[in-house]
Amino acid sequence: MKSTVLIATIAILATSASTPLVAADLKDVRTAGYDHGMQEIANAAQPGQSAHGWRYFSDHEARRAIVISPE
Repeated sequence: MKSTVLIATIAILATSASTPLVAADLKDVRTAGYDHGMQEIANAAQPGQSAHGWRYFSDHEARRAIVISPE
């Protein structure tokens, strides 16, 4: 019984000590949410063409791009 109480106490102390560490991640706004630098690139593919339905986005300043499939 004493070892169970000791383990539970250690677990509660570890959890309460780590809570500020987890909460600190919320302050980093850049890692989550809408990216304002991304611009949609026009796709003129017609139905039946291999690129139809795909969406293209680019951020020239950050030198990155993404492609979203239609599925």
